Amino acid sequence: MTGWSVDRDLGRSRVTGLRNGSLTTSDGRTTVRDTAFDGPLRPGAATSSGFTTEGTAGPPDPHRAGS
Repeated sequence: MTGWSVDRDLGRSRVTGLRNGSLTTSDGRTTVRDTAFDGPLRPGAATSSGFTTEGTAGPPDPHRAGS
C-alpha cells in the first residue's frame, strides 16, 4: 500500500487536534491522509491516526481507503 485516507462527516463540530496525519476539511467532511513517514505500508503492517473534535458530532460512519 502506498497511501491511505479516512474521511467522515463532521456534523456541527470542528477538528481541534490531529495525530499522525494530514487534515483537510471541505463541505462539512473531514479527510485525514497519510504523511510521508506512515503512507507506504507492507502487507500486514498497521498505522494509527486520530483527531479530536469540539461541538456536535456527525454520524459515526467513517470511510477508509488505501492505494
